Amino acid sequence: MTRSTTSSLRSIILALCLVALAATTVHAAPARVGSWVVEIAPTEDFEAAAARIAGVYESHGMHDVAKRITKVQVGNGYRAIALPNGGDQMRQILEADDHVRRVEPEIEWQLFETQRDAVEGLDRIDARQGLDRSFTYPGSAGEGVDVIVIDSGIDVNHPELAGRAMMTDLTGEGNFDANGHGSHCAGTIGGRQVGIAKKATLIGLKVFDRTGRGSNVVILQALQLVSQNLGARRRPTVVNMSLGGPRAGFQGDTTVQRAIASLSQQGVNVVVAAGNESQDACNVSPAFVPEAITVAASDPRNDQLAYFSNVGRCVDIVAPGVNTLSIAANSGNRYTYMSGTSMAAPHVAGVLATYRGMGMSAQQAQQKILSEATPNVVRGYLRGTPNRHLFMSAR
Repeated sequence: MTRSTTSSLRSIILALCLVALAATTVHAAPARVGSWVVEIAPTEDFEAAAARIAGVYESHGMHDVAKRITKVQVGNGYRAIALPNGGDQMRQILEADDHVRRVEPEIEWQLFETQRDAVEGLDRIDARQGLDRSFTYPGSAGEGVDVIVIDSGIDVNHPELAGRAMMTDLTGEGNFDANGHGSHCAGTIGGRQVGIAKKATLIGLKVFDRTGRGSNVVILQALQLVSQNLGARRRPTVVNMSLGGPRAGFQGDTTVQRAIASLSQQGVNVVVAAGNESQDACNVSPAFVPEAITVAASDPRNDQLAYFSNVGRCVDIVAPGVNTLSIAANSGNRYTYMSGTSMAAPHVAGVLATYRGMGMSAQQAQQKILSEATPNVVRGYLRGTPNRHLFMSAR
């Protein structure tokens, strides 16, 4: 859902010059790798515990584990061994051992990166308040994650997407974005400079033609393809749906709700726009769907709730959605400004993709977004909208 204006040539040139000044700063961030850390209870004999666990591995056909154990002891309160991942059955055996406190994935530390002169939407979400012309994000940046953009398609040739985008046309119009809406959303989610999850794979499912209209049947087909993609690729998946229409009957559930709920049960995060009619988001589908994250729009310059944004208890979070700079489809290497809850939702999708790329489950990523949102900074007539502003932690 979009309110669109094309920027002046001077503004675009200025924005691109700022983007070109990007730089990085080194920090540290964790990501999961393939081994386990098994914490031993402090009352247990450390050497005996390590030998016993190695013996369990041996009895299940995993040899030479004793040679690959790394022991860690910090004072008298923490003792653990690192050893190869033995599979789900082995983990259950270890967790049932009274002398084992915890079994958790080994963590690999990575670099954070800080983008200088970031566009305002990115700049706003990495701080609790205000703008500082930078955007700090984990170096993993959504790598290994599929973000599926159900929209008007994606300009897969735009340099921002750097060969990480693909699309499927469900309208019969062709594999291109004639409207521009989907490309703009994709740029915010995962563009090289204007995006959040800069290493994610972007998959466009085109359900709208150049007019920006399409059938809910086609949208249901797109949701089916999301499920099939998940089964085939087996990668963490986030869906962005910057779209909507009237809720059937304004009561009860709908087929779209049940389809989204089914995706959620499969471990897919679904993000939807709240809508731009300045009305109750509960009257709009799929904004009312509880299994989705419904996003209202604010102005990143002052945290004012956008005058057009839908509101109310069906909104989960507020994110930047006013004068968002992102990809201009079919333009070569140009950019454009758009406003709308359609622009707010991709900010949330990009953060979710980043968290999923750090090894979080769909539930963990969604809980992190909602629990770590900045409270009580959104200004304006909220009309029952939760005062939670999107915040992205680099940890």
